[in-house]
Amino acid sequence: MALESVLIAGGGVAGFATARELRARGFGGRLSIIDPEGLPYDRPPLSKDYLLGTRSREQILLAGADWFLGQGIEVVSARAAALNPDEGLVLLEDGRELAADRIVLATGAAARKPDIPGGELETVLALRNRGDADALRKRLSPACGWPLWVRG
Repeated sequence: MALESVLIAGGGVAGFATARELRARGFGGRLSIIDPEGLPYDRPPLSKDYLLGTRSREQILLAGADWFLGQGIEVVSARAAALNPDEGLVLLEDGRELAADRIVLATGAAARKPDIPGGELETVLALRNRGDADALRKRLSPACGWPLWVRG
C-alpha cells in the first residue's frame, strides 16, 4: 500500500520539522498538522522576546500561512482527543474524526505543578504556550521590576 496521507498531532518545532522534511524529501500526499493554536510557532521566544513584547505573534511563527498553503499542508486548529492507530484515526475534541495512513505524535510535554508547599497556588504559573505568556504578561507590572515600556 502506498503512503498517501500523514497526520501530525502537534504544531511545535517537531511537528513543523516533520512536515517540512516530508515535503523536502518528496512526499506529495495529503499532509496535515493538528494543533489547537493553529499555525506552528517557536516556543523559546515565549519566555523572552514575546513576553517582553519585542516580538509579535506573527514574528514567532515558524512559517506564515502562505508557506503552508504553498506546501499543500493543511493546518487544523483543533485538539486531538484520542487515537485509533489500528484504523489510522484521530478523534478531535469537537467530535470530528480525521483519517490518515500514518499518524505522527509531536505533542511535546505537559507542564506539571511542582509537588511542594504552595505549588498548587494560582499564582504559580506555567509557561508552555502563547496563552500562558499572554496571561503572565498581564500579571507583570512595573511594581515587580517589570520594565515600564512593556505593554500587552
